[in-house]
Amino acid sequence: MRGQTTIDFAIGIAIFLGVVVFAFSFVPGILQPFELSGEENPSLSDRTADALSQELLGSADQPYVLDRYCAVAFFNDSNDAASDCNYDSGSLSSILNLDSTHNINISVRGNVTAGGNAEQLCWTDTSPASAGESGLVERSHAECTSDAVVLARGENVVDEGSGTITARRVVSLHGQSVTLEVVLW
Repeated sequence: MRGQTTIDFAIGIAIFLGVVVFAFSFVPGILQPFELSGEENPSLSDRTADALSQELLGSADQPYVLDRYCAVAFFNDSNDAASDCNYDSGSLSSILNLDSTHNINISVRGNVTAGGNAEQLCWTDTSPASAGESGLVERSHAECTSDAVVLARGENVVDEGSGTITARRVVSLHGQSVTLEVVLW
């Protein structure tokens, strides 16, 4: 006999079971990057922000420069811009090629007056910054009246927590640097 005792057998079984338990608990962590979950949302929000800033609201020849007419018509949900702009009229999901499971909010934010934080912007036909011409103003400004076009479209964002994915692009609109923000949930 080789002198094998019950204690040697128990130690061997304990080590074997420990390795099996470790393998079963460690393998799902290894496979997690390959599982399909909500991982398409970051790429979807980036794709949407790129499409809006590089093509749909402007020209592919000048990416990140938004055409004023097309941008204002897009946020005003105007059907008359379809022939002159790079998007078809219709619902937001059909323009951006989204399915019905995604909620989206698109807005233009910036700081067009001296001081303050970047706020949601409006397009108004009379802007104090441009001496009576059309222009951008912050939504909280007195010039952003009911006849101004609020540069936001889509669902209201209910919770900007872990369930939302935001993509931002710095673009030029009417000669000013503003931020195009796409929030997807």
